[in-house]
Amino acid sequence: MSLEAFEYIDFILVFFIIILSVLLIKSIFFRKHLHFVNWFSVFSISIICVIVSSVLLYFIGYAADEVPNFTGAQYYIYKYIAIVFLSVVNSVIAVWKRI
Repeated sequence: MSLEAFEYIDFILVFFIIILSVLLIKSIFFRKHLHFVNWFSVFSISIICVIVSSVLLYFIGYAADEVPNFTGAQYYIYKYIAIVFLSVVNSVIAVWKRI
């Protein structure tokens, strides 16, 4: 296994952070202007992001044992924590404001 697979996982995690950040900005500032995002879609997107990120983090832990001299695992954990935090915040705001 090469380090190229870890770069692809990094792009996926950053993409999830961007999606959740856009949802957060939308739910705070553009409450009534965009009607295609409701509380159910916010919950669904948040749950999907957390589940896929959990599977990817599990894959990173398994694959990091096979790759010699891999030292970048802590950055993936920080990104995973950011995804979980943004998902929880988006879900709470979605229930609180009832988008």
